[in-house]
Amino acid sequence: MQFKPDASTAHAQWVVVRSYSWIPPNPPVPQTRRRILRHNAIEAWNTMLKTGWRRCSPPVR
Repeated sequence: MQFKPDASTAHAQWVVVRSYSWIPPNPPVPQTRRRILRHNAIEAWNTMLKTGWRRCSPPVR
């Protein structure tokens, strides 16, 4: 999963959330892309941390 800030509007702050399938040594393959509100992205990330997800560096290309 990748969380990346997106352009803000006058009414909201947005985050793009992308998911990838990755089987080393191949490069990651994009699966989905969603644009969600910043506070929802924070909530999603905190939920992921509680269920065992952890932050990592992107794979070397």
